[in-house]
Amino acid sequence: MAEESERETFSRFKYISESTSAFQRDVEQLLNTFGALKSLKFADFAEVWKEMNFVNVFSGLQYVQYINDITENMFFVVKKYVYFPQSIFTQVGAMYLLYSLYYNQPLKGLVKIRLTLDEYNRIIHCIETLKAKNELDMPYIFAKLKVNNAFIFVAERKVLGPEERFIKNHDYFIDNTFQDQKSESALKKLQTIIHCEHVDNLKDLQSQYEKELKRFARKNASFSNFHSTILDDIEAAKEKIQTTASKSTEQEDHLRKIKKKAFAAKNAVYRGSKSCITAIKLEKPDL
Repeated sequence: MAEESERETFSRFKYISESTSAFQRDVEQLLNTFGALKSLKFADFAEVWKEMNFVNVFSGLQYVQYINDITENMFFVVKKYVYFPQSIFTQVGAMYLLYSLYYNQPLKGLVKIRLTLDEYNRIIHCIETLKAKNELDMPYIFAKLKVNNAFIFVAERKVLGPEERFIKNHDYFIDNTFQDQKSESALKKLQTIIHCEHVDNLKDLQSQYEKELKRFARKNASFSNFHSTILDDIEAAKEKIQTTASKSTEQEDHLRKIKKKAFAAKNAVYRGSKSCITAIKLEKPDL
């Protein structure tokens, strides 16, 4: 019985973890698309939301009992893009995404967004920057969320309790945003270094240097030959980055299969007759 319970817990954890990872991939694609527009307008975000069919983000979930956990994880993930912004555009886009996800929930009792003082101050700083630019869409969105009690203001991001085993596990709140882009950028920079003329000159210099060392060593038996590893280290770094990028691609393929299977599910009965407010229905706020 205990073994069966542990197996069920593991399956639950694996399903929620894989669903959250797949969601984060979609978030980055959405924010990249919106960020490329160089826009701070909610109307532009809503168009990207609709084009990417994000309105169906909850539709493919297979297990109704995990919706609360997955929704909390969604908010947890999106807040990272507010707290660790790639740009003002992706930061604003992340706030619009929080807003749209909150009102798109399929449950009657909406899951609240946990917000620490540090996170709140980060949002307020963004709002002040936007007000200075006379960009008022995001400040309006945030005010509406506050008025509708969408936030739970807390001291810690993670729920605390007397015993760890009764508390839901959360990933660490670290900057793991846009990792694929960072790996690709590092590889491009390294390739630029490898193919520049200075590295070619270094190869010639190393070859000449080693020849002279060998010639000197023949005349001095006590001399210890020295072998430079600079070029080997550069090549090793390149292989390491390529391996990391390859693993990331394999993981992305795996998550794409999971998402395809989830969206193929026809059991979204948990919606019942409840009418959900979706981003398709959301219009540009009246300012």
